[in-house]
Amino acid sequence: MSKVVLKSDIASDADLVWKAISNFQQIALWNPLIETIETTGEGVGSERTIDAKGAGVFVERLESLDDGTRTYTYSVVDSPLALTNCTVHVSVSDNGDGTSTVEWSSEFDTPPNQELKTVRAFQQLYQEALNNLGKLTSTARKR
Repeated sequence: MSKVVLKSDIASDADLVWKAISNFQQIALWNPLIETIETTGEGVGSERTIDAKGAGVFVERLESLDDGTRTYTYSVVDSPLALTNCTVHVSVSDNGDGTSTVEWSSEFDTPPNQELKTVRAFQQLYQEALNNLGKLTSTARKR
């Protein structure tokens, strides 16, 4: 099983960051790579179909959401990447000083000859989203 983990320190408090990312259906508000999104349902069990710029169409299902621990988990039901059994975990931690850390990780199975390509695709997708999230929440904090 392959794993990708990206962490990003953000100059905003955890509650503000969590508010920005916790709505599974509204990822396009903070992820600049999302061209279009269609959603089905609400809450745990809901699905989103996203067209990510240059990466293709992904179908994802929300598996868990916990506002108390600021975490959610989703599975990738379908994607253009060579992967199966993909589970993604997102969490926001309070650093105790008005800043927070977002961790976005995924575990998946992929053929050995596709592992590097798949890992790099996830790294790029996550990093661009986290960079933009930091900019958006830092701007919101200054208001």
